[in-house]
Amino acid sequence: KKFSVEKHFDTLPEFAGRTFNRLRSKDIEKLAKAGKTRVDEYGDEHQPTEEELQKQAKLQRKIAKKIAKARSSAYGEMEARLERANKMSQAESHLVTEKLVAGKGRRRKIKGAENGQPAQYKWRRERKR
Repeated sequence: KKFSVEKHFDTLPEFAGRTFNRLRSKDIEKLAKAGKTRVDEYGDEHQPTEEELQKQAKLQRKIAKKIAKARSSAYGEMEARLERANKMSQAESHLVTEKLVAGKGRRRKIKGAENGQPAQYKWRRERKR
């Protein structure tokens, strides 16, 4: 006996692979009808006019522009925050290196400061008594 997912769940073959939110055939028909007609303030269904469709398209374009602008500004802010965090970490590493160099112990410079990174030093091992 073959098991048919479409028949069992009363859905379209496109939704058969889904394990969640499987729409039934009658629900798909309702959604299709709702997309074609619109209910006005009196409760009557009618087809949207060309002018209404143009207004909806204009509104959607306006909303899309606002979303794009907000996304762009959010990415800009994120970039600025990352840049500031990198600068702060470099400044911190410079301060830590300066503090260590100012301390006791013989040290040898291994690498000079380059590309915003502090110089690298190596300390001679000292026996702790």
